[in-house]
Amino acid sequence: MEPLIISVLFLAAFLLLPFWKIFTRAGLNPYLSLIVLIPFFGFLIGCLILAVSDWNIKPQTKRL
Repeated sequence: MEPLIISVLFLAAFLLLPFWKIFTRAGLNPYLSLIVLIPFFGFLIGCLILAVSDWNIKPQTKRL
C-alpha cells in the first residue's frame, strides 16, 4: 500500500508543479492547477483552459 501512496504523491507533484508555473506565467490563477489532480479528465481540462484563455503576458524588456 505504501508504494502506491508514494507513487501517487510523486505523480501529483510531477503534474502539479509545472502546471502551477504555467498558469502563473500565463497570468491566470495558479490554483487552477489543482484541476490536474482530477482523475482521468483533469489533465485534459487543464490543457483546454490554457488553450482557450487569454494569456496576460508582460512584454520582456531588453537586458544590457
